[in-house]
Amino acid sequence: MDKQPANKIKIKINGDERPFKEEVAIHKWNANEAETAAATEKVSEDDQFEWVLPEVEENSIPEFKKIYYEPSPEKTKTGKLFKKNSGSHYLTIFISAATAISIGILFGFIMLKVIAHQTEGVSQKSIGNNSGAIPTGAAAEQKKNVNLPALSTSIIQGGVYDDATEPANEIKSKGLPTVVIPLESKQYVFIGVADNLAAAKQLAVEQKKQDVQVYAKQLTFPEKKIEVSSQDEKTFAEQTGSLFQLLAREASNAYLTSSMNSDNLSKIERQYKQVAGLKNFKSNELKKLLTAQKECYQHLLSFQKSRDKNEIISAQQALLSFLKQYSEL
Repeated sequence: MDKQPANKIKIKINGDERPFKEEVAIHKWNANEAETAAATEKVSEDDQFEWVLPEVEENSIPEFKKIYYEPSPEKTKTGKLFKKNSGSHYLTIFISAATAISIGILFGFIMLKVIAHQTEGVSQKSIGNNSGAIPTGAAAEQKKNVNLPALSTSIIQGGVYDDATEPANEIKSKGLPTVVIPLESKQYVFIGVADNLAAAKQLAVEQKKQDVQVYAKQLTFPEKKIEVSSQDEKTFAEQTGSLFQLLAREASNAYLTSSMNSDNLSKIERQYKQVAGLKNFKSNELKKLLTAQKECYQHLLSFQKSRDKNEIISAQQALLSFLKQYSEL
């Protein structure tokens, strides 16, 4: 095949012909296709990353946010704790107050014990220096108030006077038991005791034979509150009334019949032994009551042996003395 002449291009500049040589590079079309495909593959690989850009509106107000803000550990812990316990705020105050009160009470109790111990030491020292003295506190603890029961009895009255001294002496000179007891701003003369009104009336008839003015009547002494300092005094105050009734019954019966009832005497003996064994007496008034009942019982025993009516009169006199002392309590 014949070789074709190369195409030439002529260039004139300002009328002058200039030589121009153009070399045209010839490339393989297949190679360009391969390069295009490779570039396409690369672009495809890059297309796998999606880029999402925020849409920014014009004239929008940006929101202020703290980025990567981490509060300090102490503040975070305190804040959480406060929020957690905000509902139990009053419970916390109550527990704190209760704890403070408990500590105060405990402290006060300890101080009280210390003071009491010191006071006791001083008291013991005082007792050691005065062995014969009784502490005021101990004496106060021993004294108690008890009720002396009301006492009701039948009695023979010999008259009522403003001043019964002379009439009483006159009655006594006739051999009758006599006592003067002030009642309601008057002085009453009593000359006998019985356990009931019927017996008192019979006794009044016998005493009237001595040429005296007599009245049988019921007499009641009200309940009284007295101060005792021992268990013996308390026991006596509770039992003395019942013993008096037994003694009055037998004394009036012996005066009227000139005899003794063995059953009544046995009852008196049992009651008397309970009272006679009491020794711890500090009250002179209670001692006088006990002495009067002992005297009456002894005169009844003497009458049982001797049948001497003077013993019955003496027994009656002891009972009248008991009533006088009882009224003065």
